[in-house]
Amino acid sequence: MKDLTIGIIGGTGRMGQRLVSFFEDAGYQTLIASRRTSLRPLDLSQKSDVVVLSVPINVVEEIIAEIGPHIREDSLLMDVSSLKTRVMELMLKHTKSSVIGTHPLFGPNTRSIKNHTVVLCPGRGDKWFAWLTNLLKEKGVKVKITTPEEHDRMMSIVQGLTHLSTIALAYTMKTLNVNIDESLEYATPIYRLKLNIMGRLFAQNLSLYRDIEILNPYVREVATTFLHSVNKIAKMVEEGDMDKFAECLETIGDFVGDFRPIGLKETNRLFEEMLDNKDTF
Repeated sequence: MKDLTIGIIGGTGRMGQRLVSFFEDAGYQTLIASRRTSLRPLDLSQKSDVVVLSVPINVVEEIIAEIGPHIREDSLLMDVSSLKTRVMELMLKHTKSSVIGTHPLFGPNTRSIKNHTVVLCPGRGDKWFAWLTNLLKEKGVKVKITTPEEHDRMMSIVQGLTHLSTIALAYTMKTLNVNIDESLEYATPIYRLKLNIMGRLFAQNLSLYRDIEILNPYVREVATTFLHSVNKIAKMVEEGDMDKFAECLETIGDFVGDFRPIGLKETNRLFEEMLDNKDTF
């Protein structure tokens, strides 16, 4: 199947460019359509054996409705968005072609995709699913197969909770009017790491994080639980209840369980790398 043409809608974006490189390195011809190209998404969809959607979540519905009916029945339509349930429903509704939902669990700046994970959600078409799975594994990618619903539930934690806590950290520092540069003169390795994560988030396309938090319906329960947890811990601090706080820490520690030594080992390794790299420490 090396004579396939892979069409990437959004191919001039950072993730789109990464996809172009991935497929071209695998020996496939690629076409690109975006707001900056003369080739339009509809024309691309008619010329391609595989159509890949690499566009923001808030515009994907419009594009699927436009191109879906024009994709050949023997072709494949797939996406790389961070939400799967709604997007896959739309792809299955608007096209008769094969459909696969994918989510690369890494960003476009990743040096190598080897040993990184791509989530695959089967939609329609066993032949294309086998082709994509084999291609990813040949490149050393870890493949996680799941349902769109389970993907979105897990992403409400992996992305939703993670980014929510980082945004809350930044918002708190803003409210307290913390001088970031001055605070770095007192930085511990943990603080430096958290600040780097905060800087990384706000250095990227913020609409992506807006969509992750607002458009994934499972994040609403996560956000409510997060707020409840913060309020409960804050109350212990406000009341100066050392016994209750210590008990809380012990209970959480039991929950973390066997991951504690793993986390300690990994962060020690990261701290050593940070110390070795004066540009990041």
